[in-house]
Amino acid sequence: MIELLKDLVATFREGKGPVPEPALERLCAALMLQLAAIDQNLDAAEETVIQEYIRRHFGLTEEETRRTLEDARDDAERATSLYELTSVINSRCDEDQKVYLIYQMWCLAFADGTLDRYEEHFIRRAAELLYVPHVRMMRAKHDAAQDTGFGH
Repeated sequence: MIELLKDLVATFREGKGPVPEPALERLCAALMLQLAAIDQNLDAAEETVIQEYIRRHFGLTEEETRRTLEDARDDAERATSLYELTSVINSRCDEDQKVYLIYQMWCLAFADGTLDRYEEHFIRRAAELLYVPHVRMMRAKHDAAQDTGFGH
């Protein structure tokens, strides 16, 4: 126990400090990757939706997007709860940014032409944890369905 405390003190003295939180784009990508994995089938259309959202929304290059997604895959696999990802996103984003993320999640869920009940539950739960009002979550769903041609 004493050795553990000595190591901890030495870490702070050396300037290493605590591990910083992952970048916001990485957390959003991890959340979307978890959603895509729910139906056990990440297809090309879903992969494209995730890549385009991360690249465009965060202004990343193709290489930065690729690396972000690699790191996000690890985060998505390691996360033990949805709260782990949403709590940090919630603290760093305003309501409009969170609604846009939920909109993108709906687009992702619609990308393969079907809406799995587990995908819908996942998005609704994420919206709750992000404190997105129900009416805005439903508006995002409607807009995403229209924009992707889902259900037509």
